[in-house]
Amino acid sequence: MVDAALHALLDAPSAWQGSVPALRGASPLPAHSDMVIVGGGIGGLSAALHALHRGCSVTVLEAGELGAGASGRNSGFVVPVPARHGPDTLNALLGDAAGPYVRALQQAARQALSRGGPQVVRQGWLQPFAQPPLGSLRHLAKQWQALGIDAECVEGQRLGALAGTRYYPEALLFKGGGGVDPLALLHQLADAVMALGGCIVEQCSALNTTVRGQGVTVHTPQGDIRAGRVLLAANAYGTGASQATRRPIGRIALGLGTFTCEDLPPETACLPFSDARKDMWFCRRLTGNRLITGAFILPGAGGAAAAAGLMSERLQALFGPGPWTPGQLWAGYVGVTRTGMPVVRQHGPRIIRWSGCNGRGIALSSLMAQRLVDHLMGEPMPTLPQATFNSALLVRWLAYSVIQRDRRRQKKAMVAHPSRFPRETTS
Repeated sequence: MVDAALHALLDAPSAWQGSVPALRGASPLPAHSDMVIVGGGIGGLSAALHALHRGCSVTVLEAGELGAGASGRNSGFVVPVPARHGPDTLNALLGDAAGPYVRALQQAARQALSRGGPQVVRQGWLQPFAQPPLGSLRHLAKQWQALGIDAECVEGQRLGALAGTRYYPEALLFKGGGGVDPLALLHQLADAVMALGGCIVEQCSALNTTVRGQGVTVHTPQGDIRAGRVLLAANAYGTGASQATRRPIGRIALGLGTFTCEDLPPETACLPFSDARKDMWFCRRLTGNRLITGAFILPGAGGAAAAAGLMSERLQALFGPGPWTPGQLWAGYVGVTRTGMPVVRQHGPRIIRWSGCNGRGIALSSLMAQRLVDHLMGEPMPTLPQATFNSALLVRWLAYSVIQRDRRRQKKAMVAHPSRFPRETTS
C-alpha cells in the first residue's frame, strides 16, 4: 500500500520530464513482429535497437508514455560496476566470468555516455568512503584494474576538486562512468529504433501472453499481436503480462530533488558520486547552481517536506550551510534483490523476463537487453550474475532494515562529532 504522501511524490514530474518533447511518429499496433518487447524504458529500447541490428522486426509496447517509469525518474547516474559487489565477491560468484561481465558493463556505460545530449558528464563516477574500508583503497582499485575496470584511488585536494566537497577522505574514481539526462537518452534510443523501422506503441499494455505453436500471442487493449519471441523488460514498473517482473524484487521508493545554492562556486565540479554507505549519499551537479540528490523513502517518513529536509541536511553536511533552496521533488522505484544481482526467468524458448537493476539501471539495462535478445535468438545463455528468487516482501523488509540501521548510525555520528558537519567546501 502506497501512502498518500509518497503517492504524490511518485506522481510528481521529475527534473527531466517536460524538457524533452513528446515522441513523434509513434506507431499503430502491427499484426506481427519477430520480437515484441514489453516496457519502453532504456532497457526495452536498447533491446529493440539490438534486435533490429540483428535483422528482426520489432514492436515495443509501453503501458504509459516513454519515460513515465524509472527511465524518466532516476538520477541519470551511469555506473560501470555492479551494485553492492566488489572484486572479491564477484570473483567468488562468477569465477572466470567476473572479468568479462564487468568489462561488458563498463562498455555498456561508455556506450550510453557516448550518445551525449544535455547534462552529459563523461569524466567519471565517484564512490567515496566516509570511513576507510577494510584494507587499502589503493588495493581495491588494483583489484578492479585486474578485472579490466578503469578505476583509481583519489584523495585530498584532487578528490575535493572532483566531488566539490572535502567531506570524504578518499574515493574510487571509475572513469568509465558519468551522468546523463536519462529521458534525453531514452528519446535518442526511441528515435534510433524508429529510424530502423521499429514500432513503438505507447499507452498499450500487454495484458497477457498465450504460446501458440511456434509463436506467442500478446493480448493488448488495442488488439492482439503475434510474436516470434517476447522480452518482458518492465522491471519494477511491470503491469499486466509484465507484472511478473516485480514479483522477485523489492520495490524501494527513492526520493530525488534539485536544490539551488547561490553561493555555490562556478568551478565546483561535483562529478556524479554515490558513497559506500548502505543508506548512501549521492549527488551530481546540473547546469547553473543546481545539484541533484536524493534519499530512500522509508515507510511513514512523510511527504515532500520531510524528503526535502533530509536531502537538505545531507547537502549542508557535504557542501556547507547554503541556504539550499529545493526545486523539483519527485520519487521513483528502484528494484532491489537480496544479493544485488538481477533475476532472469525464462518461460520456454520464446519468452524471457528479467528485473532487479539495484540502482544500476542505465548501464545494466543496456547490457542485459543485448544479452537476452541474443539468447532469444538462439545463442547460449551467457554467464550472468543472477539472484536467487525471493519474496518481494522479504527483500523490501530486509532493504528497509538495512537502510534504517545505517541511517540511525549516521545520525549518532553527527551528534557525537558535530565538527565534521559541515566540512569546508572546495573553492
